[in-house]
Amino acid sequence: MDENVILKVLAMWTLFSSCFASSLKFPPVVPALFVIGDSSVDCGTNNFLGTFARANHLPYGRDFDTHQPTGRFSNGRIPVDYLATRLGLPLVPSYLGQAGDVQDMIHGVNYASAGAGIIFSSGSELGQHISFAQQVQQFTDTLQQFIISMGEDAATELISDSVFYISIGINDYIHYYLLNVSNVDNLYLPWSFNQFLASSVRQEIKNLYNLNVRKVVLTGLAPIGCAPQYLWQYGSMDILKNHESYGFNVTNEACCGYGKYKGWIMCLSPEMACSNASNHIWWDQFHPTDAVNAILADNIWNGQHTKMCHPMNLEDMHKSKATHPLIVRGPLSALYASENINDTRTEVILRIAMQTKRRLTPNTASSLISRFA
Repeated sequence: MDENVILKVLAMWTLFSSCFASSLKFPPVVPALFVIGDSSVDCGTNNFLGTFARANHLPYGRDFDTHQPTGRFSNGRIPVDYLATRLGLPLVPSYLGQAGDVQDMIHGVNYASAGAGIIFSSGSELGQHISFAQQVQQFTDTLQQFIISMGEDAATELISDSVFYISIGINDYIHYYLLNVSNVDNLYLPWSFNQFLASSVRQEIKNLYNLNVRKVVLTGLAPIGCAPQYLWQYGSMDILKNHESYGFNVTNEACCGYGKYKGWIMCLSPEMACSNASNHIWWDQFHPTDAVNAILADNIWNGQHTKMCHPMNLEDMHKSKATHPLIVRGPLSALYASENINDTRTEVILRIAMQTKRRLTPNTASSLISRFA
């Protein structure tokens, strides 16, 4: 066969394959993904605020899709980016980074703000931020826009079928309790402070429920003591026992920073960063690398590497239409709860992991929860 004919056939086949593949694009698993939280899931909110807590400069974002900083506190993607892909959705924009048109928000919005906490003033020493309660209010404003644009029934259906991802609480320890703001550690013992935060989160979850939110992923706290900032202050510790199986060989030093464990000074310039972040667990003083975020998203989606969601993972939550009773599982210093609010469509994953010095059993945890129910 003539060489030119072969090339034409190959070109036609390539074009046909491309068109065929695009025609097989699957619809999203859920209509939208809404994100509430702190720097662990901030995708650019703080770029628009007067604060030191910004990631709008290199080397942040160097391994992102665009290889440019976006405001994400990582070398690449954050967990909700990977989950958006799993759900068949585009990466959702930050609330302050879009024009406010309903079409820009129809697949979800990210309200997360670096430095934010459950307590309004947590992280305030860093500058401006949008607190947990303020982010819930921003979502309320978004919902009102949806209702005006598409009608109440359509807006309610969209919200009840969408996924809400909440990652909040660590700044209440880093920038409030550990700094003893307002003499808080003399007012609250560690477990009492945990109860106070859990009670506040519970109320905001109820507020979201009253707005027809039905699918919630609430993440637990990261291991604060394992972050390079605290390794620099307090010394090393045995962490993340299975790091080698994931391909990480640097567990106690950040990729970007300065000082011991690169935990003294924050990531400020490309020259401060390591050449290969993929073998590091920590990107900077407090935030994991893109590689860790991908693993976290896999575990939340279907427990690919280890089970970490209770009572079910996000994939099962999407498939299941059953309600679930309150389940409390207490592996030592963590409290995990799943709450059923009487509604046949309720599919709520709550994973509240508050660090505490007190060991928990399911019975004691259930008793404590009932006290502020």
